[in-house]
Amino acid sequence: LYGADYDDKGLVAPSGFAAALGYTLSQSDLVRNGTFQETFTFNSNGTLSPNYRTYLIHDLEAGATYGMPMPWSKHSALVASGFVGSILNWKRTSTDTARDTLDDFFRKGLFLRGYPYLRDVEHLAFTGENTATLSVDMNQPLWSDIYARFWTVFVEDIYADLFWEAGRAWDGPLWGADLFTPSAWDTRKHPDGWHQTVGLSFKVNARIYHNYPFLMYVDLDKALSQISDGKGGSEDVSTIKLHIGNGSYNTQLTQIRFGVAFGLYNGLLGRTSARHPMNPRSPFAAQ
Repeated sequence: LYGADYDDKGLVAPSGFAAALGYTLSQSDLVRNGTFQETFTFNSNGTLSPNYRTYLIHDLEAGATYGMPMPWSKHSALVASGFVGSILNWKRTSTDTARDTLDDFFRKGLFLRGYPYLRDVEHLAFTGENTATLSVDMNQPLWSDIYARFWTVFVEDIYADLFWEAGRAWDGPLWGADLFTPSAWDTRKHPDGWHQTVGLSFKVNARIYHNYPFLMYVDLDKALSQISDGKGGSEDVSTIKLHIGNGSYNTQLTQIRFGVAFGLYNGLLGRTSARHPMNPRSPFAAQ
């Protein structure tokens, strides 16, 4: 489902409503890359076959985003989003029913702004049979309608985005009585509870060749919750320190990110006609 409005500011400050719902049924076979005995089995007829563990996975993904224009500023938007993913049913159809570390292969991963995500350091990775995220972004233009050209990039706006985000990954039922209880927000007592972060992002809304949406951004994030220390306890997320000369400055930030996003027009964006790179119908065309 897609019902969000689209305009020239839609990439940086979307307004309207958008929702998506997906269900996947899949059968997967996994084999351990270990010793010969762990990987293969001799059959009664003398043949050799891999030790497959067969899984039947029912997977659900859902999300919704709503952007509301603000009355005090043109093209500003308050955007609220929520996403959830869950393995509804996880059936092992192989004859070997003993617990195996391969069973963790299908656990869902969760990315949260401000927190590390390292697969080779398990206590830093948010994983579980269920994941959920909530976020609120306040997108405010700092400089609108710039219309300045830098090589093939045509800059339109500069935005600031003040945001809050929370997410959790857990095992068990998707919906439980303790999903939003106060204790679920204390990650020192519940490592699989809601982890929160706040931050400030700066975005440059631009186009390439007058036409194709191009977004550049830098995120300054601060994790508010503690994470597992891998020893049964919890610890604060390490902050970023800048070494200037002989001294060191603590930014109090837990993550700094840079990125770009590039888009192409198609019929799903809701435009009756797209700008042509050689004949743009935009404020740049007058330059």
